[in-house]
Amino acid sequence: DVDGDGYDVRVPCGTYHQQYRLRWEGDEDQAKAEGSGAGRLIAVGVVDILPRCLSSVYSFYDPELSKYLQLGKYTALREIEWTVRASRVRSELKYYYLGYYIRSCGKMRYKAEYGPSELLCPRYRKWVDLEGAVRRMDRDSPNRGCCALWDPPPPTSPSPPPRLDGSSAAADAEATATQEEGDPAAATTPNLGDIFLDVGAGHPIPAMMLNARGRAVVDPLLVEFVKEAGTEVAGGCTVVLC
Repeated sequence: DVDGDGYDVRVPCGTYHQQYRLRWEGDEDQAKAEGSGAGRLIAVGVVDILPRCLSSVYSFYDPELSKYLQLGKYTALREIEWTVRASRVRSELKYYYLGYYIRSCGKMRYKAEYGPSELLCPRYRKWVDLEGAVRRMDRDSPNRGCCALWDPPPPTSPSPPPRLDGSSAAADAEATATQEEGDPAAATTPNLGDIFLDVGAGHPIPAMMLNARGRAVVDPLLVEFVKEAGTEVAGGCTVVLC
């Protein structure tokens, strides 16, 4: 079934290739050569139609026409239009999914141009507003663009019973934390030079074996890795550089 504008919004779930064709005056010969009167094929969008969303997998288009027309954006807007129309007759289908968003990859930043949008927090599996998530990535993980995007609420616990001497456990904990903060021996961050790196040579090497130029590139990444993975996990890992 199609709606009044020709959108097949009741198509079953599955993988589809959406074809975009263009006809203009004098193009009859090209249409005959292709064996179709529908016009010249200028773009194809590969999509997965799922119960709750349309997932945009890939698109490819005529390289000559793409010099003058933004065909990638056009296919995305058509897919969004299909999602809006399908949501009117398919109550569970509400979302348009653009796939992975890699902040450090320039070719993927276009995904942030469509909104309002949300990103899935990789650590807590919560959807968060894209604009806030991007600000947080730029602040907490400027090199790799990978960090927690959502803060869980602090755990609630009953207040400890009062002590006979009138002091509180909270005051003791605060004093202990202050002492540890000023004590270098209390720091648990591993030495970055001791973290092993897989540089493709066939065997891991500790970061300390890199020269100063290499350390200047790698150390900021290792700092983020330790922060995200935790000191215990980071100390036993080999980081693959690619």
